[in-house]
Order: sequence, then C-alpha cells, then structure tokens
Amino acid sequence: MKIKSALMKIIGNIEEFSLEYRILYILSLLSALLMIILVPINYAQNMEPIHIMALAVGAIIATIVFFLLKYRKIQCKLIYSIIVLCILTVFWFTNGGSYGSIPYYFTYSLTVSLIILRGKKRKFIFFMNIFVISVLIIAEYYYPHNIIYYQSLKDRYIDLFTGVLICLLILGIIVKIVIDNFDLERKKVVQKTVELKNKNIELEESNQLLSKKNVQIISHQNELMRALKELKESEKKFRSFFQTAIDMIYVLDQNGIILEMNDSAKGTLGYSEREMCHKSLAQFLTAYSKKTFYKELSILLNKGSKRCEMQFISKTNEVITVDCSSSVIYDESGDPKYIVVFQRDISKLKKNAEEIKYLAYHDMVTNLPNRRLGKDILQFAIRNALKKENMVGVMFVDLDRFKYINDSLGHGTGDTLLKYVGKRFKECVREDDSVVRLGGDEFMIILNNVNASNNVWKIADRMIKTFSKPFYLKEKEIHITCSIGIAMFPEHGKNVDNLLKNADMAMYQAKESGRNNFKFFDNILNNKVDEEIEIKEGIIKAIKKREFTLYYQPKIHINSSEIVGWEALVRWNHPTMGFISPAKFIPIAEQSGLIKNIDRLVLEMACKQIKELVDKGINPKSVAINISPNQFNDSTFIDTLDLIIDESGIDPTLLNLEITETAAMQDTYYAQMIFDQIKKRGISLSLDDFGTGYSSLNYLKSFPIDVLKIDKSFVDEICSDQVNKAIILATITMAKALNIIVVAEGVEIKEQLELLKRAGCKEYQGYLFSKPVPIEKMEKMLVKQVQ
Repeated sequence: MKIKSALMKIIGNIEEFSLEYRILYILSLLSALLMIILVPINYAQNMEPIHIMALAVGAIIATIVFFLLKYRKIQCKLIYSIIVLCILTVFWFTNGGSYGSIPYYFTYSLTVSLIILRGKKRKFIFFMNIFVISVLIIAEYYYPHNIIYYQSLKDRYIDLFTGVLICLLILGIIVKIVIDNFDLERKKVVQKTVELKNKNIELEESNQLLSKKNVQIISHQNELMRALKELKESEKKFRSFFQTAIDMIYVLDQNGIILEMNDSAKGTLGYSEREMCHKSLAQFLTAYSKKTFYKELSILLNKGSKRCEMQFISKTNEVITVDCSSSVIYDESGDPKYIVVFQRDISKLKKNAEEIKYLAYHDMVTNLPNRRLGKDILQFAIRNALKKENMVGVMFVDLDRFKYINDSLGHGTGDTLLKYVGKRFKECVREDDSVVRLGGDEFMIILNNVNASNNVWKIADRMIKTFSKPFYLKEKEIHITCSIGIAMFPEHGKNVDNLLKNADMAMYQAKESGRNNFKFFDNILNNKVDEEIEIKEGIIKAIKKREFTLYYQPKIHINSSEIVGWEALVRWNHPTMGFISPAKFIPIAEQSGLIKNIDRLVLEMACKQIKELVDKGINPKSVAINISPNQFNDSTFIDTLDLIIDESGIDPTLLNLEITETAAMQDTYYAQMIFDQIKKRGISLSLDDFGTGYSSLNYLKSFPIDVLKIDKSFVDEICSDQVNKAIILATITMAKALNIIVVAEGVEIKEQLELLKRAGCKEYQGYLFSKPVPIEKMEKMLVKQVQ
C-alpha cells in the first residue's frame, strides 16, 4: 500500500484520463522508465564532475523558480517551460551536445520537477520534459558533430527511431494536453455555469427568503401598527370606561395614596380631584374604617386581591357605605406597583337590608317585636336568668272579642286599636321588659329578672285594670278586655317552646273562666292538654281504622208514640281509654279540623246501614245525620254528599240533614244556596239547637226548613222555669204558622212530655222513650213496631 501510494504521488492518478489517453500516458511513462534505467547503466562511466555541478546549479535554479511561482502566485506554464528549457540547454552545452547527455537531462528535469512541485501538475511536468528532450534529440541528430560521431548507419537509425518514437509520444501527449485542456476548460465552464446556476438558485432562494422575510417584516409591522392602534383604542375605551363608570374607581400606590380617580368617585363624595389626589384614601374614611384600612391594605398586598366594606364621609358629612373590590398590579420584577380599587355605593342597599331585617323581626302594625324576635328575646332572658339565678315571667295575652270589633268597625280601625293596645301594654311593664305581638290579637310580654311570682301577679292585675278604661278611636269609645295566661321560668318550663305552650294553655283557661282575667299555669291544666293531644292523635288513628260506630236514637210522635224517624249519633270506643263521650272528643275534633273527616265517615256508614235495612224490606222512615259547621261551609260539601249517595245507592228522601243554627247564620247567602241544593235532591232539613245561637225569625222564614229542634237546655227546665216554658210555646206556635215540624230534644220525664203535648209539640226524642241504640237494636225495634 505504501509503494502504491508513493507511485500515485509520482505518476499521478491516471484514472482521471479516458481509456485511450490512459494507454498513451502509460506508454510514455514506460518509455521514460526504460531510458531512466538503461541510460545510466550504459553511460555511467562517462559521468563527469561538471555534470554533477550542472545538476546542482539546475536544482538551485529550479528551487528559486518554485518559490517565485508559489509565493508570488505566478501560474503561467510558458514561464516554467522557458526556464526548464534554459536549464537543459545549459546542461547540453556543458556536456558538449552529445546524445549521451540526453537521458541525464530527461531524468534530471523530470525528477527535480516532481520533487519541487510534489506531484502537482504532474501531467504538465512530464509532457513538458518529453517535449523538450525530443527537441534536443532532433537537434543533436542534425548536429554536425553527432553525424560524424555515429559509427554506423544502424546506430544513427536507432537514435533516429528513438527520437521519432519520442516525437510520436510527444505528439500524442500534445493531443492529450490540448484535449484535456479543452475538456478542462469546458468542465470549468460547465462547473462555473453550474456554480453560477447554483449561485443563482441560492440567490433566488435568498431573494425568496428575503421576500418572505420582507413580507413577514411588513406583516409584523402591520400587526404592530394594528396592535398599537388597538392599544390606543383600548386605552381610549378604558379611559372612557374609567371616567363614565357608575362605580367609583381609584388608582392607588402601594401605600394607599390616591393617584387617580374617576368622575363617579368625585360625584359621590363631593370632593374635587385636586382635593383628593396625592392624599391617603384613609383620610376620607370613617373612624372605624380607618382602623381597618391599613390592615386590609396589608392583606391585599400579600394576596393580590381583596373585597371588603368601607364607610366614607362625603364633603357634606354624609356617611356612604361602599362595597370595595381591590386588585394589585405588579411591575416586571413582580413587585406591587399600583392598586386598582372598585367601589359601589351600597348605602341604599344597606338601608333597605336594615329595613327588611327590621320588618322581618318587627310587626308592621304596632312596630313591636314579632314572634321570631320575641323568641330570641325570651331565649336571651332565660340565659340571663340562669346566670343571675332569677325567674322570667311569660304572659300570653289575647284580646277578648277582638274579631267582633274588627268585623264591625273594619280592619283599619282594628289595626289602630292594636297600636293603642301595644302602647298600653308597654305602659304597664318595666323598661327592661318586652312587649311582643305574636299575631292577630295575641301578644306576649316577657318580664325579666323576676324575684317572685307575686311581682308578675301585680303586673297582670295592673294590665287587667288598665283595660277597664275605654279606647277612643275616631271619636268612638271602644271597650275591650283581655285574657292573660302566665308561665314562669324555670317552674313551668325550661325552654322557649314549653313556656309559650304553657302560657297559651293558661290563657285559654282564663278565657274559659269568663275572660277579662289572668291565670297561672298549673300541672292539672297540663294534664288536660296532654289528654286532649292524646285524644286528637287517637281520632286520627280511629278515622283510618274506622273505630267509630253509629248509634241511633228514635224520634217519637207525641200522640201515637210511634217511631217516625231516627237520629244517627257517633260513638267511639278507644282501644286503651275505653268509651269516650262525644262531648269530649267532638270539640277537639272541631278545633283540630278533623270533624270533617268524622262527618264524612258518619254519612258513609249511615247511608250504607240504611240501604241494608231497605234491602231487608225494613222502612227506617227518616234518618237525621248531624253536619258540623266545618263540613257545611266546605266548598266540596255538595259534591261529597252526591258521591256518598251514589256509592251507597240510598234513596235521598230517607235522609234528613241537621244543621246547627250557628252554622246557618254565619253566612246566610251561602246557607240559602246550600239549602236549596239539598232540597233539590229530596233531602229534608232540620235546624238543630234552635234558640242557643243568634236566632232570626226573618231567616227562619226564608230558609226551606222542614224540622225545628228545640235544644235540650230549654226542655230541662220547662217544668220549673216559666220563661223557658214561654219560649218553647212561642217557638211551637211560630213553627206551626210556618208549617215546620217541632222536635223537642232531651225529654227524660213524663211531666216534660205532658207539657210539650199540651203546647202542641208533635215529636220528641230522649231517654224517656229510648237511649241511642246500635243498628241491630234499631232493626228489631222497627220490626216490632210493624208487627
């Protein structure tokens, strides 16, 4: 590999040539190699010192020329050829111009040239040396001395042949040089063209890239211009928003100093920009808000945003409450730079909220605390009493017959009366006591720090006495009384609900005792209430389980003693409490509203049992069923009645509905309408408890009543009380005139019956003939009467 590499450095890379020129080049090299090997062998003995000196001088000259060519960048081949030719001519003349010196010349010039140029331009060096040697051979051939020198014609021809051979080689080499130079020039042109095209392409690409860059730059400039325009418009909008915003806006520094403010802030507070700018915002706050301002400011700088309420003092010394929302604006290094504060005037909202809160906890008519606030006051009083080991008195006050005043004089007068009542209550109590309106005509009075119940008794007595004085409204003198129930903490209850419940029960006890008085709560009353609650819960279960049963009491014709009808009466046998009197559970049912459910159940059971009797061929004649005022005044009463009649399949003419006088007189127009609808269905009507309510002969005449029932309270004293006897006689006489049948209730002795017979009463019912009986006994009595 080293030998091949060395040869490549000497002879060059012949692969650069085409095939024909490669062969010609190899022949030239072989000829030169043959001469280099053979000539020194033949003529070595003829080498003289002068030749060595010439070689040295030539080497020096060639070296000088090499440096001139290298460092002065002289690349002219003609100059190099002339110099080499001069060197060889010097050698030729120094040798005497003989053929024997030619190989030396060639070897010397070739070797020196290759060594000096280190293989660069190897073809040019080799061909140039061949050319020069060929010229010298020809010159020596015709040189006179050399013609004589040749010993024979054969030697001369051999030298001539050698010269011709060399000349032919040189011609081929010249052709090669010309073609190579042409190809080289063409290649250079092509290469330059390609390079130029590449440069043009690169230039076009650079131009395109530059164009793109220019487009991008122009686009970026346009975007910058547009962004700048938008920024200016945004700033203009922000300025417009800043100045025209309804909310107050401030720009502060990190110390709370006002840098800028909008028109709303100036208009709301009444200060000019000059009066507020470069001053601390705290300077315009109330004393309380000043205390919290710097604390809120520190929190804001730490968190970045904050919302709170502040109170400003306007230029007119008006306190303005604002809802404040603040945000911190930071610089590039992340340090707080500005604080933007948005504030909204909420003074009206706060005022409205306070009014709403006041209305939520106060009565609108009397401006007294309402039930909600009253409970809170009572709870506070209980906690305070526990600390001081005192008592609290709770009074539950109800105005007597206030509904009558409200209905007769109007609600406006009633509200005015309530105001005066509240003031009068406040005059009767101490300053630390509280008067509360619970609703309607009910009040609660809370007596704090009570040492003994005797003190509460004195206040209650004072209240009863003060109501003996009339109220004067619109030049009218109004008299009204009150009933008071009293419960004491902790004796009668240890929490708000129990105290109110027990005071309420005591108040109802006061009403039952005749009104216009006061009662303290006691455990007997509590037991009664518990019993009522138990009965109420039992009624609900009894309706679901149908625990109620019906008993029937016969109506008797006074003259013939025949049964002419029946009255259905509800009875209740409680699973644990046993038989409960209707006088006990009916009022509770009426008070709780459960009476309507009982009425419907009684109506269903009575219709079903009557239908069963009729199906057996037994005529019950007429069966009276009591309808409570609650059921009678229910808008769905007629629909319920029709539904029960249709479901049972009963003949409506067998029914008689008993309506109390009080229910009929509550709304006479409504009663007239209901009576007419009942009569259209063939059902007869009875007016029950006549004489115990607000009797009106005029409505008695207009109502389509079939039966008038005299209440048992009149019949009981008919034998001993001439007034009751006269009332019964007048009622019977009036009923005859109106063609109404009179039935006397509660006849228990013969003397009562005889008096009723002489008075002209046609029918009666009572224990004298029979107590109420179950349906089975009723059926037997009807069968027996027919037989």
